[in-house]
Amino acid sequence: MIARAVGILSIVVACLIACSTTTAADVAVQDLVNQVSQAVYTDYLNNLLYTHTGDNRSVKGGPQHDPAAQNIFVTFRRYGLTTMYDPFTWTSGGTTYNCKNVIAIKQGVTNPDQIYVFGGHYDSTANAGADDDASGVAGVLEAARVMSRYDFNSTVIFAAFDNEENGLFGSAHMAADYASRNILGMIDADMIAWNMPSMPNQALLYGNSPTMKAALTTAVSQFGNGLTCSDAGDWTASDHHSFEDRGFQVCWMYEAQKQGNTSIHGPNDTVDTPGYIDYTYATNMTRCFVGYLSGAAGIVGEASASVPEPGGMAALAIGLCCLAGIARLRRPARRSGCA
Repeated sequence: MIARAVGILSIVVACLIACSTTTAADVAVQDLVNQVSQAVYTDYLNNLLYTHTGDNRSVKGGPQHDPAAQNIFVTFRRYGLTTMYDPFTWTSGGTTYNCKNVIAIKQGVTNPDQIYVFGGHYDSTANAGADDDASGVAGVLEAARVMSRYDFNSTVIFAAFDNEENGLFGSAHMAADYASRNILGMIDADMIAWNMPSMPNQALLYGNSPTMKAALTTAVSQFGNGLTCSDAGDWTASDHHSFEDRGFQVCWMYEAQKQGNTSIHGPNDTVDTPGYIDYTYATNMTRCFVGYLSGAAGIVGEASASVPEPGGMAALAIGLCCLAGIARLRRPARRSGCA
């Protein structure tokens, strides 16, 4: 009788798995892209990353530097990602500063040694740094939120780099650590929220990786809601270069300007500057990142959920009824009278 119960229970479990698991055929890249939320992106930029007038995320003692790092860490962790600080030191003018990247890992299920990196830098130049580069970090956080709900063949690492402004030191530190790893692609989101009036709804692609640029161009065409992009050659002024220097395939996707945004590195690089941050534009840029990463890493299906789908609930009810019947058969007959 016990063996029979175990057999039935196994069938019930199999039914639950079959009914509650989503296969790769059920999930398209567009499904993930559609979950990118402008409201959530806006919340990150306004309420987590210290982007208001007077805020300062400089590695040189900016009072909002460490709180921003902590908010990023907690957000990654909340999405169930393996999250860690990646500490390093930097010395300037005789003073040594403690720095830290914030790294979150979505482990691949079939090819975990194949890695894609998506990053932006959270430090600023003694200012609020809303566009440079809280805008990119907000995109990384939103991609992490959406993609954390799914499993992928390859590993995706979400990175918030420190100390980019003084010489790409955070990304250089991580790239050195991963020099022998199999990084198939690195995307850099540095400044994605100022929609240049003379080139609206466009993006520039930097780097020496034609294959990566072609893949991002396709993603922009498919998922960008009308965005366009162009190959701008190479420019070593952001964190992609640290990985490019190690021989990895990279692409920096940048708002359509090259030093045309006169507000960066100054007091007006803030969410409080009227007409400055274009949240729709930044969200569409983020859609492109999610589209590229989801396709490149290979969607396996939805990550395990604690609540079964409706079909799974029905199977569970059937299984419980079966087990109740077995329990009744095993129960000895009740005798009349006192013991």
